[in-house]
Amino acid sequence: MVVIEESDGGTKALMKKKLKKMKESVDQAIAGELNLVWANILNDAIRFCPKETGALASTIKIIEGMLGGLGMGRMVGKAVFDRTIIAGDATIINPKSGIPVIYASWVHDGHIMPDGTFWGGIPFLTEALANNEGDLMKAVERALKRLGKEFERN
Repeated sequence: MVVIEESDGGTKALMKKKLKKMKESVDQAIAGELNLVWANILNDAIRFCPKETGALASTIKIIEGMLGGLGMGRMVGKAVFDRTIIAGDATIINPKSGIPVIYASWVHDGHIMPDGTFWGGIPFLTEALANNEGDLMKAVERALKRLGKEFERN
């Protein structure tokens, strides 16, 4: 009887550890590159947002990860890579109307007016992302190139 035993001498564990470290490095590099671009996206979204009182603009923020269940008048959001830009917040009160800022998607995407006409909306989040789309792609590309060079050295 012949028994064959496989021993990787720790190679598999080492490779798993190295792959985990590479993933973390990629995530950190891309996040660093994107931080600058996301700051520009946020500023553009606030600039493009209609401002009667500024209440809606004050709710615009960037959050990490993807946020589901947006729309239906309360909030609106657009996800790209590892973050989502959102607008709308039920805890913020519009000083003119006295109601919570739960109308973000109506302003962004449009809505039916009381007289039955459709108001087209002002897609301030979409415009901010479109205005910075090239910079987003370049930031990811720069981060990946930088990481590629780093891994070639190691």
